[in-house]
Formats: sequence, C-alpha cells, structure tokens
Amino acid sequence: MKICPTCGTKLDEDDIFCPECGARVDKKLKTPFEKQRMKKISNFLKGFIIFFLFILIVFILLAFVGTMIARR
Repeated sequence: MKICPTCGTKLDEDDIFCPECGARVDKKLKTPFEKQRMKKISNFLKGFIIFFLFILIVFILLAFVGTMIARR
C-alpha cells in the first residue's frame, strides 16, 4: 500500500496521481526505513559541512592574527 507524500491519502499500487489532491506519485515511494536512512545521511553531511566551515574559519582567523603579530 502506497501513501501520497503530499496529503497522506492511501493509494493503490498502480496509481500515478493521488485521487484526493491530484499530486503525481512516483512508481516507487520511499519506505519509512529509506526515509530515515536518507535523513541520517543528510544530517551527517550537514554536520560535516558545519565542522569543515568551522575549521576553515579558525584557520583564517589564525592566519589573520599571525599577520597582525608579524607587523608589530
């Protein structure tokens, strides 16, 4: 049994459009397990990007402070 990702209506397996809201539904909708897995991957990537940006900012600040000290 498929569920419309837009309105949550239960769908028949061969439905292409939701009879309730008219939204197009994919042939293969993600299962709750697949959605959870994709969310974990997405959260990991967000965390990695934030960590990388933090390290980059720290290095930029250290380089700036180093040049300020060298000028004295």
